[in-house]
Amino acid sequence: MPFYRSPFFLPPAQQWTLALIFILLISVFYIRQHIKEQPDAILNEEALLASQKLWDILQLVRFQQQAKISPLNFNYLSEYQAYTLGIPIAAYDLLQSHKAKGGVCFLPKGVSANHQFI
Repeated sequence: MPFYRSPFFLPPAQQWTLALIFILLISVFYIRQHIKEQPDAILNEEALLASQKLWDILQLVRFQQQAKISPLNFNYLSEYQAYTLGIPIAAYDLLQSHKAKGGVCFLPKGVSANHQFI
């Protein structure tokens, strides 16, 4: 049939391009199967301990940077702030019961809100 054209007919440039892509794919799969991995990729115990120590130091530095204490106001003290300041649980509960009764905590005279209580 002269009017029918195959959908698989491609110009020569596209045929060469498809052939090149096919050859590249075959070569990639062949190389991945036949080339062995290098044994230096295995970590020894000393390198593992050194990297763990470095990780611990970085985590400690990050925690110290996050642990900055903002100005302290006992009226808005949360459990987490009390924990980070080292306030005993009994003292925190006493403060909360005082606030529940309607009491307000004031700072002593001569102490500013930016004073560090640690």
